[in-house]
Amino acid sequence: MARRKTKRRRPRMKISIAMIGGLLVPVTHLWSTWRATNNLEITGARATEIFSGYNPLTRRFDLGATAQGLLPVAIGVLVSRFIGGGMGINRQMASMRLPIKL
Repeated sequence: MARRKTKRRRPRMKISIAMIGGLLVPVTHLWSTWRATNNLEITGARATEIFSGYNPLTRRFDLGATAQGLLPVAIGVLVSRFIGGGMGINRQMASMRLPIKL
């Protein structure tokens, strides 16, 4: 009998569209903060505030600020995981050999 050929798959990193969309929200907020103040300290404090809820300049917690940073990223992860994976959209995109997923 002839020997069976083994398929060799090259691992590829897939770019998640939902996660990129979730990251666009905090990036635009940080970019507008940078353009308005041109101060790296204030922009860094704003980044800390929108991702963790803690503002190091005022030393206070504001969980409402995470709606502009952490929440969109978390929604992007959940959409990619449960909507794209559960409905089989990611599998269909993988069969078409697209380097993206939902």
